[in-house]
Amino acid sequence: MSATKSTASPLLDSDSHVAYDLRTRTITYILSALNVTNRDSDTEPSPVLVREEAVLYPPRTGSQDPITSNNITDPTAQVEREIFKLLNQVALLFVREHEIIAVLPKRSGSQAHVNVMVTTDSESDSDELSTEEYLHQAATQDSVPLPMKYLVTRNPRNDSPPGKRTHARSNEVLMALHTMTSPQEMYGYLIKYWHISFAEHVSSIEFLLNHIIVAKSDQRFDRKVLLERYITFRAAPKMHRRFNSPGFICFLQSLRNLSKMQIKTTVAFHMQKWKISSTTLTTHNEAHEEFIPDILYFHRFKSPETMCPYLWNQYENSGEAGADVVYTAETAWEFHQVLIFTLEMAAAAIADFVNAYKLADLPAHDDKLLKRVEKWMGYVHVMVHDSAIFKLHVEALDGDITDLMRKPQLLPTLTPTGDSPASLVSTITKRVDPVAPLQLAPDLNVEDEDNDGCLSDTSIEISAAKAISRAGQQALWLAVSFQQAIQCVCETNSLPKDPISVTLFNPPVRKVPSTEMESWKSVVTSLFPAAADIIATPSSEAEQDYDDIKVHMTPPNDAGIFAEEVINTLEAYAKDHGGKCTLFLPDGESTIKFRGVYHAESILASMAYLSSCNPIPRTIHPEVSDTMNAFRNTYKTIGVSKRCCPVCMKLLSLLMLPQSDSPMATEPLTVLSAHANIYPTSLPPLMPIKVAERLVRWLEQLLKDELVKLVKEKRRFTRPSTQRGRSQDSNGKSPRKKKKKDPVVMPMGEARRAKTTAAGGKRYAKWGEDSGEEGKL
Repeated sequence: MSATKSTASPLLDSDSHVAYDLRTRTITYILSALNVTNRDSDTEPSPVLVREEAVLYPPRTGSQDPITSNNITDPTAQVEREIFKLLNQVALLFVREHEIIAVLPKRSGSQAHVNVMVTTDSESDSDELSTEEYLHQAATQDSVPLPMKYLVTRNPRNDSPPGKRTHARSNEVLMALHTMTSPQEMYGYLIKYWHISFAEHVSSIEFLLNHIIVAKSDQRFDRKVLLERYITFRAAPKMHRRFNSPGFICFLQSLRNLSKMQIKTTVAFHMQKWKISSTTLTTHNEAHEEFIPDILYFHRFKSPETMCPYLWNQYENSGEAGADVVYTAETAWEFHQVLIFTLEMAAAAIADFVNAYKLADLPAHDDKLLKRVEKWMGYVHVMVHDSAIFKLHVEALDGDITDLMRKPQLLPTLTPTGDSPASLVSTITKRVDPVAPLQLAPDLNVEDEDNDGCLSDTSIEISAAKAISRAGQQALWLAVSFQQAIQCVCETNSLPKDPISVTLFNPPVRKVPSTEMESWKSVVTSLFPAAADIIATPSSEAEQDYDDIKVHMTPPNDAGIFAEEVINTLEAYAKDHGGKCTLFLPDGESTIKFRGVYHAESILASMAYLSSCNPIPRTIHPEVSDTMNAFRNTYKTIGVSKRCCPVCMKLLSLLMLPQSDSPMATEPLTVLSAHANIYPTSLPPLMPIKVAERLVRWLEQLLKDELVKLVKEKRRFTRPSTQRGRSQDSNGKSPRKKKKKDPVVMPMGEARRAKTTAAGGKRYAKWGEDSGEEGKL
């Protein structure tokens, strides 16, 4: 069947859809192997809300620039951005270790705001608000309401298909959760139900959020603690991955590589530039003033009286009123040491917990390891989001930190020195850890990838932040992203008045084997003419299906490039580069398997588009036809736990355009932000066939352009030297060199409570030795 033939339904469960899927896999795999990037500016209409990177971040201290200060005059635009951020944080709550989550809010009437997930349509269409009307209404109110119904999905995992879970088992998990009233009980519950399905995980978070929503004001804090413990336990493996990522380790190395004089000079410059008086940066003005002595007096902090003499003397000589510690350019070095020590302690606590977690070696009744994670991650969260001192400190130094992070190969290996307050660094590097230990000297040649085969969200976010010299702040925000997501979702002005509903959407299982691709040579020969106008016969009957979707052969281009030359060029390229490029070697197709997946946001976008068709098209998946009603009346704002990739950006933009089944353009499908890295991707099983065709044509042109560049570059470097010289002389200049592509809640006041004077007063004292904090690090 021809791929261009019209059909009554935008869905076509035929060999054509399978062929488009297989070709998409091969093209995206090749583009990924060649390190091709594609910016959102190349996609029109753009589905990305924020295209200026700086607008994603909080305003710089003292900035008057309308971009960097986020001084957006349009209140609707600012509310829209905050809603997207909140949606992304909701999506993050469902992440445990490998999941990449997308959420789609749904409305159910003129009085309802966007909410978590729902399966039924409760109101008529006549009373619905459009996204534009909702945002205008929200912009005129004092707070941004949390969406109250969400449709949730995740990227599928090829290596771990979801297991069957009985209804009785799911009920047991939820009923047990209903009886939890204390952190200790929650710990016992998590140990008992250590491994649960993703559907049970989603239902558990839905219950815990509703448990907070329906609580009285004096009960919300305790119930929020239960949610924090649940999320910390489930998401600890993801936190460990972030602390252990090359980007974060590079950040920690950069912090330690700053000299005392450099810190003093840089902080003094920015405080003067921002007109900040040191009298305003005191611990008495901090929301949690006790956390600094807690850290300073912890028994593993090495020689605090030597490393931080000012802080030590202030707290040692403080009276009942407590110490009023001032942050200045002269004292910034001591605060810097406290920051480094806290990050190292948090990383060590998470590593110890995850080691026991993955070995199923957590004690059943002793939550000591989990408490350590909660305590030290709590300290980091206070520094990053609540402490004016540490926020200013990192912002002032971020230019220097980012400069060092741009040159990781020049950073020395992180080892304890005489200037280090932390003696635990050598302990971490020496211990034998079967579960990916904290590597303090990262291998810069090893890519930090997610389960979808792309760079991890940590690497993507830090890389984007380097462009605007905010890599240090971004690294810290990522470190406590789960804690901040809980904080934001549970804020009074974010929680809805009524319970939320969360529905997990599981797409139908695809017919194509997860590791199958179209032959890369077949793709090349469809894009370029063959010498003597001969195209190789397909090697199998299965490849005959691709004949209908191959591009019509065109005369040789101006460069006279033929398919044979392209194939030879790719084979030579593979010998020099390895990695994904080994696909182009003679035995590559027999050893390289496709490991990509279709993406969560593309699944929700396809369903949202199909639900807007009138009538809803008939499909070969009866269960999807029934579920499609749940996608009616959805807002077109998609929250994601990871930035949108270029292929999904293009897909979302195509779904905005008029299709044969819907002559009018639909309401734009939008995500907050995107990244430029193309990596192996497959088509979602429910994509409209016309959209699949347009997407493949776009990918083919993108690949063809890159292959032409690659062949021309090879020709230039393989041309005889005399010819290269004549070419340079005739043009009057040498060829340009091609730039290489850069491929909680924790108790405060531990130190003050630890010692009581004879007169009954309280002093700061060392703590932790007798409270189990000296556990193996």
